[in-house]
Amino acid sequence: MPSQSYSLLVAIILGVWGGITMYSINGTNWNLQDPIVTGLVAGLVVHNTAVGLSVGATLELMSLGLWTYGGTLVPDFRSGALIGTAVAALSKGTTAQAVGAGIAVAVPISLLMSQMDVLAYSINAAFNHGADHFCDVKNERGITWMHWICLLPECLSRFIPITLAVW
Repeated sequence: MPSQSYSLLVAIILGVWGGITMYSINGTNWNLQDPIVTGLVAGLVVHNTAVGLSVGATLELMSLGLWTYGGTLVPDFRSGALIGTAVAALSKGTTAQAVGAGIAVAVPISLLMSQMDVLAYSINAAFNHGADHFCDVKNERGITWMHWICLLPECLSRFIPITLAVW
């Protein structure tokens, strides 16, 4: 019988994975950000791979064709898959009921977490001005550091809420 909560270690692991997915989409594009991948990872961490794949696959279908063109924000189905899988794995019902509960949590979480992008991008505006300054003084190392520092608010914008939500 599954427990009714998760340890802090499980919450931190899922939070770190959420940060890695932000790094993947904004830094390397390793394609770790797909909801089916994040659902699989969450399922492995919470010991319910079938539910993780089901929640992730459903959110993957919802996300097909969505991308951030221009200044648009789309739902963050990556974070939704992580939190939805964690919630679904605690469900006491059948697998279908657990997946339904996970998706019912994942969709509003996905919409809410997309607003965290606004916060991270607002913080990054200060670092962009720093990069502009380093361009003016022709400091290539400073420009590189500003790029890497800009990833920090984006990764933390997922790590903190996911860790708190799962814990």
